[in-house]
Amino acid sequence: MSFVKNLDEIEKKRKETYDFYSAEMLLVLWETKPEIVERLLPPPLKPAKIPIAHAFIANYPKTNFGLPYLESALFLRAEFNGEEGNYCLAMHVTDDMALAGGREWFGYPKKMANIHLKRDGNDVKGWSERLGTRYFEVRANLSGKFNDMEAPKILIGIGMVPSKMKNTVNVSFNYKHFLAPEMRGFDYKPRLIREEVEFRP
Repeated sequence: MSFVKNLDEIEKKRKETYDFYSAEMLLVLWETKPEIVERLLPPPLKPAKIPIAHAFIANYPKTNFGLPYLESALFLRAEFNGEEGNYCLAMHVTDDMALAGGREWFGYPKKMANIHLKRDGNDVKGWSERLGTRYFEVRANLSGKFNDMEAPKILIGIGMVPSKMKNTVNVSFNYKHFLAPEMRGFDYKPRLIREEVEFRP
């Protein structure tokens, strides 16, 4: 085996999509204050019409890139050039390959962490912890109902959750950037990345 690869070998490694099979995800959504969203979003992103934040903890037992791992993240709803999507404030993972892939290709602000997700019947508990600090902890009872009866209509309307028998495509906005080795500025001008993520119910 050689570390030197020709163009054909590199092309064979390329994937059109990165797929997650039998994924388990606990997703929590809430309405926050517009001024909070505005303060946290980097330009040129702007707050979406409805100031929604969401966080998740996920277990990915099988992927088409060969590694199982857990992930957690915090997003804010944002708008760019008339299109709404989700801006990732923070993302934790339990695998270094998942960290490098998501950060270097798509600009996700990934960091290594300890992540826990366990389901016992309808009760689910999860947390994300890094360097001894627990950043996110959630407990949920899967009753099959939203806390707010208007929530499904709102979330389907903005494309945040799938409607019946229909896949949902969510757009993520991230900034891709790397610091320069000279310790001044960046290797290249930071750029805004737009990624589509498809959820299949």
